[in-house]
Amino acid sequence: MKKLILLMLTFACSLCNAQINLVPNPSFEDTIACPHNANQLGNASGWYVSRESPNYFNECAFITDGSSVPYNMAGYQYAHSGTAYCGFAAYSRVGANYREYFTCQLIHPLITGTKYKVSYYLSLANSFVNLSCNKIGLLFSTINYNLSNPAPVGNYSQFCTDSIITDTLNWVHIESSFIADSDYVYITVGNFFDDTNTDTIYIPPVSYAYYYIDDIAVMEDTTTNVNDESVNFSKINFTNPVKERLKIVADEFYFKDVSVISITGQPMNRMSNLNTNLIELNLGNLKSGIYYLKLKTHNNNIYYYKFIKL
Repeated sequence: MKKLILLMLTFACSLCNAQINLVPNPSFEDTIACPHNANQLGNASGWYVSRESPNYFNECAFITDGSSVPYNMAGYQYAHSGTAYCGFAAYSRVGANYREYFTCQLIHPLITGTKYKVSYYLSLANSFVNLSCNKIGLLFSTINYNLSNPAPVGNYSQFCTDSIITDTLNWVHIESSFIADSDYVYITVGNFFDDTNTDTIYIPPVSYAYYYIDDIAVMEDTTTNVNDESVNFSKINFTNPVKERLKIVADEFYFKDVSVISITGQPMNRMSNLNTNLIELNLGNLKSGIYYLKLKTHNNNIYYYKFIKL
């Protein structure tokens, strides 16, 4: 009996320590109904369209519907796991800044100041192999973006790919960590950077950079190492709110790049190619309001902080 109790307690503790994916239906297996054409992303339970017309693909669909797996209107690809995935246009040469987004509500909100690991798998659809791009990522928000209130192409997301994903055969694993600077409730998938700020590889005549995505995960990151400066907020100090000059000091590392970004994602001020732990920015030309501070450190970690300009 004592052994049984001990085993039960050990199992319970292992569950307590397990990392929980905060994304509902992360691989799109849970369906409201099989898609019977390409524009039914809302059939993936928990997800909904928040800009233009991304697509839902599932093995349960008829091949002739264009929404099946592995054959569909965008090409040929098996799911990274399970039998389903979603697809979206991340860039277009047909219309300026054309983007397709889709959104879900997290299982519970992120906690400000907590470090999270973000990961997902991407594959370029092979019907669109001649056009590919970077900047594909996730936008965390407290706003419930939808077709009536679409997510902006605002040159900002907490995480995106810097490299151009060109692999049509394999699923490319994308992973990074960030510290939540707000109690975010929603995530939106897509490319949130405009045409000017998106790099592409283009061979005519294809007009869309179209990607499949699968297995999206957002989990608390409990790992630490000697190069991880993000765990302790006290290692970065800056005045908040700010009147004219923003002074930023790091205790134990150096900055490479520092940027100020508006609440809509517009870059306002930047200093790059640095090697210093002390930065002063003159923000006298900025209007009063809320801004983000983007900091890139010497070991290429990137962190965001929110501040108020008086």
